[in-house]
Amino acid sequence: MIYDILSSDGTVSGEVSTRIYPDTVPQNASFPYITYSVINTLPTDDKDGGSRLDVVGVQVDIYSRDYSEAQTIAAGCRAALDRYSGTNNSVKVDKIKFSNESSGNYQQDLGVFWVSQDYDIRVKR
Repeated sequence: MIYDILSSDGTVSGEVSTRIYPDTVPQNASFPYITYSVINTLPTDDKDGGSRLDVVGVQVDIYSRDYSEAQTIAAGCRAALDRYSGTNNSVKVDKIKFSNESSGNYQQDLGVFWVSQDYDIRVKR
């Protein structure tokens, strides 16, 4: 779902093409790229039974050799994901909410700027 939303966004795909990876990055991937990971899933049980709505925590990380490029991609990710709702690959998304961002990180050993974003995704079951 995250891949589909980001890769169909013109701003994001214009910067990273299809270099949007779940969890791990291929060894020789070129910069810039995006990774995303599911951090947790919280059910919202109600008095009538099991959860009909889960809140899935997702982390999106943007890596680039250029600070401005990393910031542009991060802004594109936020614009594409924040407040998204709809059905994607048969997953019914009630709403995606941007929750926080850590930016301006620099990984000196790789010479890469890194922006990390967290989202809460409300998924209807």
